[in-house]
Amino acid sequence: MIENPAPCDVVLAHRYVPLANNPFEALHNLITFSSKDFAADRTDAWIYGIVVGWDNEDADPDPEDVGAMDEIAATYGWDAQTVAQLRELRSQWIQHTAVPTISAPSESRPWPTWQEVPDGMVYVSEMHQSGNRYVNRDGARMNVLGAVEYPSAVSDTQVQHLAPFVSAEVDR
Repeated sequence: MIENPAPCDVVLAHRYVPLANNPFEALHNLITFSSKDFAADRTDAWIYGIVVGWDNEDADPDPEDVGAMDEIAATYGWDAQTVAQLRELRSQWIQHTAVPTISAPSESRPWPTWQEVPDGMVYVSEMHQSGNRYVNRDGARMNVLGAVEYPSAVSDTQVQHLAPFVSAEVDR
């Protein structure tokens, strides 16, 4: 059993699951933080395909990594129409759960501190290439992973070394 879970987390099946602010995020967290094999059952595979997706959805995907959709479709006998329906449902899920972004004031004037980035805007470091995305919520800096937000474990001092900050693009 995990001792002393952080106040922002719940413990589910001996694992931390970040608390969610909405039902979409709650379901996404439950699935992505689970040790369950969602490919082992047709219904679970369908749900996973909508909430997380079987295709490679990276912003800059590896051309050799096309995801697992073809393998899952073959396992369960899903035809092209069924796969298209699942992909459309996944697309709708993404549209409903995407974190909105606002453009930076100008490319020449990015925000000098993370505290100055408007609440609710997804942003990245202009200097750092880690790909970490952040959003401010009520004065707290949160990491953004897909549709999931969780408190940043990086200290304010460490993050400030990554300044300046600019608006991030939402993966679609």
